[in-house]
Amino acid sequence: MLARAATLMTVAKMRRWSWRKRYESMSPEERAEMVRYIRGVFADLQERNINAFRAHVALLAIFFGVLSGLSVFEGSADGLRIIPMTELMLGGLVGIAYFLARNNRGLATWLLIVASILVIGGLTGLAIIARAEGS
Repeated sequence: MLARAATLMTVAKMRRWSWRKRYESMSPEERAEMVRYIRGVFADLQERNINAFRAHVALLAIFFGVLSGLSVFEGSADGLRIIPMTELMLGGLVGIAYFLARNNRGLATWLLIVASILVIGGLTGLAIIARAEGS
């Protein structure tokens, strides 16, 4: 086990050394081009990941909105439960609006924030009501 770890460390050092040797043999223009390329790759990766995260947040708001809408229209949300269920439905509608306004970056960001607040508020309200009814 230790021998394998030592071998892996040696290989890693050799790769690092060969990379440094290649980097040192490059002209300043080639170095700048390599740095720009690497930064561009990481920027693209970050942009794709943040867009996927935003889409998942909006889809979660839509999911809770559909569930609460079904519950409200079915009639199982009665009494005080209707308030947080309506809040969840509004969060779902705002989540749909996010997908419609995705090209407008500022509006999409605000819609996502509002959808998140509505979903969190609705779920918190449901938890408080369930706790009060359970006691």
